[in-house]
Amino acid sequence: GWIMLNPTTGSSDFLRDGGSFVTFVPPTRDGRFVLVIEKLHGTCLECGTGATISENLTFSLENGLGAFGVDSNASDLAIRIWVTNETENFLRLPDLVIDDSSTPWSFSFRAQADAI
Repeated sequence: GWIMLNPTTGSSDFLRDGGSFVTFVPPTRDGRFVLVIEKLHGTCLECGTGATISENLTFSLENGLGAFGVDSNASDLAIRIWVTNETENFLRLPDLVIDDSSTPWSFSFRAQADAI
């Protein structure tokens, strides 16, 4: 199965405005990854108030995707995004392009409250 990256690397954490994110990679570490961002309303032992608000997020790929064996000249540097919320299940959103002109590579988007 897929492997959750160690939180001490910054690949999993709590979000400033409620919720959390976790990153998974396949055992082959072939350049694919799954980033799960949850901003669900509710309570848990470590989540604080249990309320979340929408927020702009930027994620950096510290070593580009080279650490996963992805060619830095690859033409398909995009992040596929799906959202699940109260009214939609796995709704495909427009792809995000990875900004490979900066170091480290990064991508940004707005995470909605009460959604995964």
